[in-house]
Amino acid sequence: MSHASSRSWRDEQVVLPPRRSAPLPKAAPLRLPKLPLFLGGLGLFLFALLQVWVRLQFLQMGYALSAAAQENKRLAEENRRLVQQQAHLSAISRIQQFAQGQLHLAPPTQIHELRGSSRTAPPGTSP
Repeated sequence: MSHASSRSWRDEQVVLPPRRSAPLPKAAPLRLPKLPLFLGGLGLFLFALLQVWVRLQFLQMGYALSAAAQENKRLAEENRRLVQQQAHLSAISRIQQFAQGQLHLAPPTQIHELRGSSRTAPPGTSP
């Protein structure tokens, strides 16, 4: 067998003529529906705006609650102070001391004790 005869058909190079294909039609530009896209974007924007508004309201209520708690604490302290002041000012010993020292009043010589309600008849009269 000669060298030429030992070659198979696989060894040969086949040259094909250039392929001429018809030009592809131009694809239509991708057109998205404008109205649904616009409405979706608008809805997303409004949702984000709503989220921001709710967060701001939450923060504002937190600040208002904190201020109300501080005001409540201040008023409770003021109430405690005023109750203490009232107890001090209405003490009998303080009033007696004030009456004798500042107003130069003498201690009472006669004490009238009133008992019962104002509907009772004066003594000596019949009901």
